[in-house]
Amino acid sequence: IFFRGPKSGMWASVWLFALLQILALVRGIKPRAKPPRPLRPAAVGPRVRLEFGAFLEKQNCSVGIEVGVQNCNFARWLLQRWPACRQYVVVDLWAQQSNYLDRANVDNRIQEERYQRAMSNVKDWEDKVVVCRNYSTVCSERFPDAYFDFVYLDARHDYKGVAADIAAYWPKVRPGGVFAGHDYVDPAWVKSVTGQDWLVNYDGTVDESGRALKGAVDDFAARVHLPLWVTKERWASWMVRKPRDREGLAVDKG
Repeated sequence: IFFRGPKSGMWASVWLFALLQILALVRGIKPRAKPPRPLRPAAVGPRVRLEFGAFLEKQNCSVGIEVGVQNCNFARWLLQRWPACRQYVVVDLWAQQSNYLDRANVDNRIQEERYQRAMSNVKDWEDKVVVCRNYSTVCSERFPDAYFDFVYLDARHDYKGVAADIAAYWPKVRPGGVFAGHDYVDPAWVKSVTGQDWLVNYDGTVDESGRALKGAVDDFAARVHLPLWVTKERWASWMVRKPRDREGLAVDKG
């Protein structure tokens, strides 16, 4: 006997929600507490990064994930301004990595201090916050596709690292959801003002294009034919909205 789910209308949403709940339980994660509310379309995004919380509140978003959180300063700011959030996943390795010329890549003693500070910063939302302390792509495997209303990438800055995170997390965004990230800037400018070299990829190869994170984001937006929103600030954030009528836009890995 084969069961065919409803194709449209309210029952289709209920059926899809029930299926996602079962998948979440099988994977050992806390499922969404309630069926997702319809997401509101937005012609524009937040002007600056610190407006994301209020923006998500207005868009009826309730489940989010931040990949690369360091001290959870942004997570705390976001949750203070996003009361409708029911679940917020924070992802970070909190460990030193090789081939990573970035000021965030400090030794393990400081990484552990950052982890403790991060947990303190989100303590007031311990009923909402889920922690995954592992590589970003490993953490992505814990969640079913179309699970999140909001995904924010702020981990690696090299081209290959960012491309891998985009490929891992784009399928996890609900149709109509918000896919975004930090540090949409020119890597040459970053090196001139901070000394960080984002042109060395996580595998030790050199990004010959010279574009690093910004290039990976630009190439992604071009592949899926979606407009890119960029905040108006020095360390800009980028954002795209996943179309409601194309749930399975594929992104090449790598």
